[in-house]
Amino acid sequence: MLSRLRRSSLKNTFRTCLASGIFLASLPLHAFPDQERTPPLDLLTAQAQAHLGSWSWDIRTGVSLWSDENYRIFGFEPGSIQPSYEIFSGALYGEDRERVLRAAQAAIEAGTHYDIECRIVRPSGEIRHVHSLGDVARDAKGQPSRMAGTVLDITERKWLEE
Repeated sequence: MLSRLRRSSLKNTFRTCLASGIFLASLPLHAFPDQERTPPLDLLTAQAQAHLGSWSWDIRTGVSLWSDENYRIFGFEPGSIQPSYEIFSGALYGEDRERVLRAAQAAIEAGTHYDIECRIVRPSGEIRHVHSLGDVARDAKGQPSRMAGTVLDITERKWLEE
């Protein structure tokens, strides 16, 4: 039987996955107890084909984890950097930065769902459009402890809309 904390964590993760339209896109690795500490190959393939990355951020320690596709969306080779909130915020397009950071802070403070479209700038200077979804997990005292979600590269869709 899953502990209350684990059920709560999975519930938030499932909501993020369902909202993004791709089930299991950001399941934590402990959801695969029979697997090694890496996601199954079909999950990695699905994320790459959909251009959907997943991420988690431990609010207390600052430790961030990105899926391979999240690295690629942000213009990095998987595992080539240690992801962080600073790298994420630094990649935000100048005109979008304040709006995105306010939305993230509101999600942390009020416990609201994080759902925003914005632009990012890759290290190469290329601008990409992304749609990011996330949820905040809280500890037993109700304090925000972790944020996790998905980033969908919607650049091609934006080009077609123009």
